[in-house]
Amino acid sequence: MEIWPGWESMGTHEKSAKMGRGISISTYKSGTQAIRLSFTFRGARCRETLPLEPTPQNLKYATGLLAEINTRISRDTFCYSDYFPDSKTAAKFGHQISRQTVGEGLIEWMADAKLTKKHSTWRSYNTAVKTWLLPHLGSIQFVDLRPRHIRDLVRAMNVNVKTINNRLLPLRGTIRRALADEIISVNPLDAINVAELVTPSQKRSSYQVDPFTANELRLLLVAVEKLYGANGRNLVQFHAFTGLRTGELFALEWEQIGQEIRIDRNLVDGRPASTKTVSGERDVPILPGTEQALRSQRAITALEGGRVFRGLHGGALSHYWQHYSKPFKRACQLAGVRYRNPYQLRHTFASQMLSGGENPLRVAKILGHKDPQMVFRVYGKWIEQGQEFVSDWAKNVLPTSSGSAN
Repeated sequence: MEIWPGWESMGTHEKSAKMGRGISISTYKSGTQAIRLSFTFRGARCRETLPLEPTPQNLKYATGLLAEINTRISRDTFCYSDYFPDSKTAAKFGHQISRQTVGEGLIEWMADAKLTKKHSTWRSYNTAVKTWLLPHLGSIQFVDLRPRHIRDLVRAMNVNVKTINNRLLPLRGTIRRALADEIISVNPLDAINVAELVTPSQKRSSYQVDPFTANELRLLLVAVEKLYGANGRNLVQFHAFTGLRTGELFALEWEQIGQEIRIDRNLVDGRPASTKTVSGERDVPILPGTEQALRSQRAITALEGGRVFRGLHGGALSHYWQHYSKPFKRACQLAGVRYRNPYQLRHTFASQMLSGGENPLRVAKILGHKDPQMVFRVYGKWIEQGQEFVSDWAKNVLPTSSGSAN
């Protein structure tokens, strides 16, 4: 039964008049017909074509759709892209669905991060983006990004939870921008709990605090001096008796040396930088082992001004692996000491100070932490060891220093 009697015999104009205001029929050169809706939104006359033949059933659907649109417009709840996602008109009202991919968003976000983040931070972001985020998510449009895509990415990373969260940081920033730009309305990361997606072994950090004993350090200093001379010995000894971060050690200049050592700069990937944190700016005391190393080093670099230490190979300190870690490993082999990276010298200093009864708050300040909580968490067992460890430290390291360090 026809909705309108005699419908098939009606002409186009007759049909349009019969359908009522806001609905008409478009006829293309090919003879194909479609239904056109017309309505007013925010003072603009809008026309949208439905890819439907103007049958009575389709026209009935179009009439109901137009009524719904006009009702939403009157209630100020109409979103153009909800009804016409591919319409160019939607862009005029900020409602056009963006086809931007996650990869495009990441590249845009990283360009801004390069201007606003520390170089070391940007470099770690860049590695995560190129190695993980672009290969796994880059081709997906934001509007199609789902939590399952991110879960698959997390499962592919066979690292600890902290590293996974660090790798996701550029994605978090990119998604926040997509939310602000109204490209998406829901953050798919909100549904992700990294800890629920990793194995028990991944939940534990692979990095262990493993300081050198006093005897190991004594053997190591002898080996370093044999391989790299007085500069090498002074560098390692100074590091062990100050607990500086490696970048702070690399950046150290003679103008920072006074009654205490003023730490106010850093070196990251060979580039000057500020200290890692605000609390990183601090004064470090000159202990006997520190004084001994500085006294020897003055004869080597003080007249040049600038940097206090050269790399173990003798060149300028700038790259951790090339100028410190790699030759340090060779020294460990010569000394017969189990290899740990040079950063463990910082842990050696902290553990010796704490086991000797030093106030954890003071140790935290010397290390550049804002409070002692990390000291308690990382070095708790050395706080409980009492005086014995530090007695070995004083007895077995300093008296055996070579003449070059006197």
